Amino acid sequence: MACQAILLGGLLFLHPAIRRGVPRLVTAIALVARGDVSGSAERLSPHAGEVALTPLPRELVTIAREQRLQAFALSARLAGDAGLLQRVTEGAWPIQLSAGSPDLFVARGEVLPPPCVLRQTGEFVAYARCG
Repeated sequence: MACQAILLGGLLFLHPAIRRGVPRLVTAIALVARGDVSGSAERLSPHAGEVALTPLPRELVTIAREQRLQAFALSARLAGDAGLLQRVTEGAWPIQLSAGSPDLFVARGEVLPPPCVLRQTGEFVAYARCG
């Protein structure tokens, strides 16, 4: 009976669908075994929390990821909304919010500062490169 169980387990492991899931399972087991569960969801399913964002911050974060930005700035109008600022800061992580960044997001229809060039426009925000 034990040999049959080992053989069945081995055959199941060879199945491609099962084999593909093993690295995530091993990662999850290692995290729990170390007691490191903070941030584990992000490591196992990156960007999964973005679905909970409202449309404007989700669009902004999506554009920032598509453009492969490492940091970006927000216009005074966008940065003045405390709720939006928090959602964007958390949702864009590990991309940093930096007032000195040449990559700028403005509300759609907002006038760009003189040295900025519009790169992408969404339904709610526009992305520009300044400098």
